[in-house]
Amino acid sequence: MTKYTESTPVLLADVYEGLHLTRERGFAISEQEYEQDINAVAAPILDADGCPVAVIAIAGPSYRLPRERMLVLGHSIRVTTEAIAREMGLATLSAFVSNTVATGSAR
Repeated sequence: MTKYTESTPVLLADVYEGLHLTRERGFAISEQEYEQDINAVAAPILDADGCPVAVIAIAGPSYRLPRERMLVLGHSIRVTTEAIAREMGLATLSAFVSNTVATGSAR
């Protein structure tokens, strides 16, 4: 793996640990992992099958987005992405399409 900054995880175990934490929280954070002095937080918009169809992310200077702030924003973003998925009917549409394909009832 390419090491972009001193904070870039390059060991597979570190990458898996980060993915595990991301899945538990429902959002990802990047603390200067890609670019020095830039932090980011993001959460996916998921369909009914749990597959990402879009994402909302916030990136900014690390002095404005310290870890504590990213954790608060991450929760807010996750709540927002869940609301968007419900409002757009992604959960319902995805479940309908999956059920229709599985049963062949669209004929």
